[in-house]
Amino acid sequence: MVYITERLTVSNVTGNSVAGGTTTTFDTDLVAVNGTYDGMEIEFLDGSCKGQVATILTYLQAGGAITLVTADALTRVPFGPGTDGASSFIIWTLADVIPTTPLILDLTIKSRWCKILYIGIVQLTAGDMEIDFEIWESTATRADPANRAGWYQLILSRRISQTVLQGGQYGESLTDAPMPYTDRDAETEEKTHNLHIRIENFVAGTDSDFSVSIKVADMGENI
Repeated sequence: MVYITERLTVSNVTGNSVAGGTTTTFDTDLVAVNGTYDGMEIEFLDGSCKGQVATILTYLQAGGAITLVTADALTRVPFGPGTDGASSFIIWTLADVIPTTPLILDLTIKSRWCKILYIGIVQLTAGDMEIDFEIWESTATRADPANRAGWYQLILSRRISQTVLQGGQYGESLTDAPMPYTDRDAETEEKTHNLHIRIENFVAGTDSDFSVSIKVADMGENI
């Protein structure tokens, strides 16, 4: 699974907010609170609107409804699952990970249990790389990393320090000893589960986006 911290995880159109559909308003499987994605860019990966990019005017939690700015109206209606041309998309936050402001994100996985096989991190802006990268089993413990009582849910933690001459990239294979992971958060209405990730970019580092690759396997699988 590939995740870029400037880019939110792949999501899907679930239907049209207005009967008959429109080229500016549609429902999705997003569940964040109102306004989370306002002003961000959405890019369609497949389906009827593949390759189109537009700016989000407003986002509402109810139905995951997205309304685009009028000037960015899509050339076709984005369809949901079960219809011809089902559409999936990513959202770009358009912001660097800056020092002293940890980035928290959730990466969707297929089941509550999995094994982490590989992590790879690339700093996309040249410069010194000084970051903490963590994977937690719940959003509650991730939100309070100073609480030692919750550290048993810190499944993977790496402090990465590299000079600009060292390239700003890190990779680690865990295939010889995969790291078991359990999502301890309550199951969502969409019955999805997540890896709960935290990245902190230190002052000595570089304002940048980061490309993060994580490979996982379901429990019981070899790959």
